[in-house]
Amino acid sequence: MNHYEKIPQTKSERDVSAPACGAYAVRLPEAMRRTGLGRSTLYRAIAAGSLRSIKVGKCRLFRITDIEAFLEGSANG
Repeated sequence: MNHYEKIPQTKSERDVSAPACGAYAVRLPEAMRRTGLGRSTLYRAIAAGSLRSIKVGKCRLFRITDIEAFLEGSANG
């Protein structure tokens, strides 16, 4: 009996937009999905200092807690 999951080999087999359960941070496409905002709007929020992000190499990550704080701040102000 094989207890290992099949590792997706092709791009069509992978769902790169869905974060793992309990993810600590997400990439831009998932941040866009969670906020309902576009790429440019999120980058403007980063530039304005109202949304924090983390840069790891060329990858920009958004902590789930930072997304939630941004949305709470937007709702209050």
